[in-house]
Amino acid sequence: MLFFLFCISLLSWTTESATTCPDQWIPYHESCYLFGHTHLSFFEAGYYCQQHNSHLVRMETATENNFIKNHIRYMTEARWWIGLTDVYAEHQWVWYGTNEPPVFTDWYPGQPDDQGYEEDCCELLYRHGQWAWHDVDCNYHISYAICEMDGGIDQGIVG
Repeated sequence: MLFFLFCISLLSWTTESATTCPDQWIPYHESCYLFGHTHLSFFEAGYYCQQHNSHLVRMETATENNFIKNHIRYMTEARWWIGLTDVYAEHQWVWYGTNEPPVFTDWYPGQPDDQGYEEDCCELLYRHGQWAWHDVDCNYHISYAICEMDGGIDQGIVG
């Protein structure tokens, strides 16, 4: 009986870590995400994120991409800016703010197509029953911002 109580007491003093985020932000792994509520151009969306001490989302893995898609599938908005652009050099897609090329992509088939030679920014678009990446004119005010910031790690003692 004493051994059983000892084990229970050990379990109640385990340490857990969690990502902490500001109000209105969604934690996932070690990042926090904010989903905007206003149609903005790509650069306005980038500025909106900067005002919130963050940047347009940089989806670096399939897991992160799926998290974002699963979160927005219940929202009515069908277009969301992500931080990918080829505005600096045509057909050389990089993350806005770091100029790093993506290691993961999720383009619709046939994308990016640079239709009309004006599509230099990337949005997450819902069409044909699925979410995927689509290049679009950076100046269109048709998409909402998804912002990302590093989350704080809260080390707390449970028990």
